[in-house]
Amino acid sequence: MSYAVVKGSGYVLVHTPDMIYHNGTTQTTEKLTNPDSEYLKKLPEHIRPYEKVVNYGPNQVYIGNLTPEDLRKYEMPWYDKDIPGASRFGKFGEIMPQDEFIALMKMVDAFDLVKLDKGFTAMVKEKMMNHPLFKDDVPKLKEGEDLADIEKYIQEQHAEGLYHEGKLVGCVKRAHDIDPNLNAHVLFENLVVKASGALAFKHLIDKNNINVADIDYVIECSEEACGDMNQRGGGNFAKAIAEVVGAMNATGSDTRGFCAAPTHALIEAAALVQAGVYENVALVAGGATAKLGMNGKDHVKKGMPILEDVLGGFAVLVSKNDGVSPILRTDLVGRHTVGTGSSPQAVITSLVTTPLDKGGLKITDIDKYSVEMQNPDVTKPAGAGDVPEANYKMIAALGVKRNELDRQDLGTFVEKHGMPGWAPTQGHIPSGVPYLGFAKEDLTTGNLNRVMIVGKGSLFLGRMTNLFDGVSIVMERNTGKAETAGASISEEEVKHMIAEAMRDFASHLLKA
Repeated sequence: MSYAVVKGSGYVLVHTPDMIYHNGTTQTTEKLTNPDSEYLKKLPEHIRPYEKVVNYGPNQVYIGNLTPEDLRKYEMPWYDKDIPGASRFGKFGEIMPQDEFIALMKMVDAFDLVKLDKGFTAMVKEKMMNHPLFKDDVPKLKEGEDLADIEKYIQEQHAEGLYHEGKLVGCVKRAHDIDPNLNAHVLFENLVVKASGALAFKHLIDKNNINVADIDYVIECSEEACGDMNQRGGGNFAKAIAEVVGAMNATGSDTRGFCAAPTHALIEAAALVQAGVYENVALVAGGATAKLGMNGKDHVKKGMPILEDVLGGFAVLVSKNDGVSPILRTDLVGRHTVGTGSSPQAVITSLVTTPLDKGGLKITDIDKYSVEMQNPDVTKPAGAGDVPEANYKMIAALGVKRNELDRQDLGTFVEKHGMPGWAPTQGHIPSGVPYLGFAKEDLTTGNLNRVMIVGKGSLFLGRMTNLFDGVSIVMERNTGKAETAGASISEEEVKHMIAEAMRDFASHLLKA
């Protein structure tokens, strides 16, 4: 059967300045443990306005208005530089402001849990009427609630407040009196995932002229899990998001694997399509409010703006081979197994060189590696260094050890086979998948022939195992031929091979 292909993608960011303070775990933990801290007092001075978020180079790369290579032209740090001609909308998606996103949370709410103030509702109705993807959903906003009733929900029923520009504009109600999995905070996080995932999915459909009725299956691969007290991670975000975007012929399920989940989902989608189970599989992931302002203390300490001020979402369509779109080589998959170990060399060997060896390829045969594409503007001030660069240096070092790269070429390898990081630190978002939109272009209209998508995860964070995790897959330019991982053989060919074998056997008997 023919390899599956990457048919299209959608990428979105959502600017959520008030959610940094009210919902990011670094800030909410600080409020509980040290409510009078200097950090909390200084935090408001370090929040970027929406215009600065749009003008930020890595964000423009994320939605496709700049390429990763364009980002190299700007000296770091990037946060103090505005991109000329920056735009809210890009060829992959958009950067949505907070007020519109709160309205979107109400639009995707199936149980009337989101309550919005009447004045705020009237304001966002007008804005959403002008949004190219949601004007038909405006009636779902209804007329809004009295602010006094919203305050009552918060004070008496432990609802989660929704804030915009420092003011209370709504809330998310709890869905059960005692079930902790249906409390207001958890439902707030889940609705954020659903809304941002639906936004990315809508852009996937719109930007790639996809008939949403053709989508058979959806895999949701964010970092949250929805359920109730009887099955805490029961799901299903995938089907809930499919319903919102009108994918009425799709079913789906959720895949979880910490940061590596999207690459797991990409491989799963490719396998399902290649096997002929489904023709069109979409993978989608919404954003995680818990990660907002995660490194905020370090940023404020260094006089920087809070750069983790956006939710990230993406959606990708994997389809049967069309002869044009880049193929997913399911026979060249890397796996960090239980027995791999956690040393850098062991990890890179399992994820990079083992699948390459299987295909008879060298490290230098991969034109671009998409690894953990975290934005170094965020990670370096927090002491985590330049994560993509560190990954590329490890791959290059292994290339030297394997005699596939000269030691003198170590420096140029990073520039030639790597990219500067541009993804928001949303956990699941950076690992491999931010490049898929560009990879589709580079492997069709561009001059690349082969790339590798690498996802890594930290399973030990769940306190169930000390193991690390990771998977990878090679993408290639489509030759237009029905390339296969295990080519099927016709009946005539089988008969021919049997006949040849019988002749050989008879010849052997005659000689005996």
